[in-house]
Amino acid sequence: MHKNSSTLASFELKLTTEGLIVLEKKIAPANEFTEAMDKWNPSYENTPVIESMIKYSDEVFTVMLQDIQKMTY
Repeated sequence: MHKNSSTLASFELKLTTEGLIVLEKKIAPANEFTEAMDKWNPSYENTPVIESMIKYSDEVFTVMLQDIQKMTY
C-alpha cells in the first residue's frame, strides 16, 4: 500500500495452516468516509462516487461471503 493511501474496502479468503478457511470483509463506513472527505475538502467532486463504490463493495462482498460460506459449511 502506498504511504499516502487508505484502504476503503477489502475482502480476503485465507487458508490457515490447520486447513481452515478464514473470510474477512473490511469496509470503511460510507457515512464516516463522506464526513471525513467533507472536512478535508468540501468541494472534492468524487466524494459521492467513492461513497457509492464503498456501499457497492459492501453489498458485493456480503454476497460473496454468503456464497462462500454455503460452499464450506
